[in-house]
Formats: sequence, C-alpha cells, structure tokens
Amino acid sequence: MTENSGITKNDLYAYLTRVGVRKGYDVISEFVLLLPKSKIRKLDLVWAERRGNRQGNQDAENPDYWRLKAIFEIEGCNIRALPSEFNRHAEAFKYIRAKYGKSVKRYVVLYTEAFDRRWAHNKITRAREVKERIRWGGRGVRVVDGNRIKSILRDPGK
Repeated sequence: MTENSGITKNDLYAYLTRVGVRKGYDVISEFVLLLPKSKIRKLDLVWAERRGNRQGNQDAENPDYWRLKAIFEIEGCNIRALPSEFNRHAEAFKYIRAKYGKSVKRYVVLYTEAFDRRWAHNKITRAREVKERIRWGGRGVRVVDGNRIKSILRDPGK
C-alpha cells in the first residue's frame, strides 16, 4: 500500500484484519451498536479484547463483554460530501466514546479504488476528494486516506 497506488475496500478490510490479529485483538466485522432511541448501527470493523465477564449479549451494547480498542468505518473517497453522510459516523463515535471510553481510536478510512463499479474520476480528482473528506475530521472522528493507514497506525509489519 503506497500513496501512489489506489486502495480498495477489500484491501483495507484485509489489512486491518491482519494488523489487528498481529496486535493480539479480536477483529470483528459488522460490530453491532444499539444507539439511543433503539437505533441499531453496524460498525464496519473493530479491534476489541474480550473482558472476563461473558454474561449477557455480546452484540448490541455490551462494554462488559468487549473492550473496544479501535473502530474503523470504511468509505469510498467519493462518499457524498453531505452533512448527513458524516453525521451518522459522528453520532456513533460520540456514543462509543461515552459508552466505551475516550481511549477507543475512531477512524473513517477512505478507499481510493473500486473495480466493482464505475468511478468517473481520475487520480487527480481522487486526491482532491480525499483531501476534502479529511476535512470532515474533528468532533471525535479521524478521517484518513487509506493509502496512508500503515503510517497512521504506526505498523512496522508487511
């Protein structure tokens, strides 16, 4: 994964899974959160550690069962630049911070290549889209270029 090449959604899932396992975490895709007002959200990927208490439901909201270390929402760099697109992540990330603690790392990771559908843009447009989406960050959300995820996670491995 270099900055000059594109990265797909599958590349990101595979990489984040490999790194999470290497770090000793349970890697869970589609991690279920039960937000206030009975709103269910599924997080794309989380790194977690099991706690000693295995009572209750391991999904929904159970900080007694899981200690979250990092969460990753994976989006295309061309995700619509609308507040509603970003606010759904901000809402979930705010809830996670309150429920699981502020030490949980929270990322929206952008992929820049997709071969399963048409993207009507080139590398220059992609770079601009990444830059614009990174500006979404703040409010407890870190938006990152998936091509740079290795350095962001400080991963010395392959």
